[in-house]
Amino acid sequence: MKTIRKVLVLLSTALVISSCTQDEIIDKNVASLEFNNQTIEVDPTGSDVVNLVFYTTFTPSSDLNIPISVVETSLDESQYSFPENITLPAGTNKGEFEMTLTDVSFFGEPFITMAFDDNGGLRTEFVLECSEPNVIVNIVFDQYSEETSWEIINDTGDVLFNNSYDAGSTSTEEGFCLPSGDYDFFIYDAYGDGICCDFGEGSYQLTFGDGTVIAEGGQFTDSESVSFTIE
Repeated sequence: MKTIRKVLVLLSTALVISSCTQDEIIDKNVASLEFNNQTIEVDPTGSDVVNLVFYTTFTPSSDLNIPISVVETSLDESQYSFPENITLPAGTNKGEFEMTLTDVSFFGEPFITMAFDDNGGLRTEFVLECSEPNVIVNIVFDQYSEETSWEIINDTGDVLFNNSYDAGSTSTEEGFCLPSGDYDFFIYDAYGDGICCDFGEGSYQLTFGDGTVIAEGGQFTDSESVSFTIE
C-alpha cells in the first residue's frame, strides 16, 4: 500500500512586479507558482533540492531579474535557501529557480510565503510525499476490531500517525514515510485482552519498508509498545 501526500501550492494574492527593464511596462503580474504540475517528491529525510516554476502574465523582451524574499515561514533560516534574485528569460512567461531544503520536519504542516519584488506573497505548504513507505503497519483483527487502535509518536511526544477501527473490520495494511529520527509505536486494546487469542487469532506486525520486522505479536493486555529508529 502506498501513501502519497502532495506538496500544496496556494496562491494567496496576485503579485506585482514594479521594477522592469526600460522596454517593459511597469506593474506586471506574477500569476502563479507551480511545483512540477503541483506535486513534488521531498526526500523522507527532509533534505532535498526542489525546482520551483513560476509563470507571469507578460513576456519580457530581455532577461528580467526579479527580487524574491520571504514574507513568513515556519522554517528556520538554516532549513531553506534560494537565490535573492530569480530570472525570467526573454521571450517567455515561464521562469524557474531552485530551493534547497535541509532537515525539514513535516510535523505541523511547514510552510513558506515568498514575495516577488516585495509585493504580495505566494504561500507554499511543504508536505512529505511518500511513494515508497518506510514503515508499514499490518493488523489482523480479532472479533472485536472496534477495540483496537494504535499510534506512532516521535521523540518529542507528538502523535504523527494513529488509527482506530469500526466493528467488523478484518485486517488492515497502512504505510507511512517517516523522516530520520526515533519513534515509539503503541497498539491498544480497549477491553484489555489484546487481539489474540480468546476471541479470534488476531495479530499485528510493524515492519520497515524493506520487510524487516520491527515488532509483532497479539497477546497483550491493554497495550504494547516498541521503540525504533529511522536512519
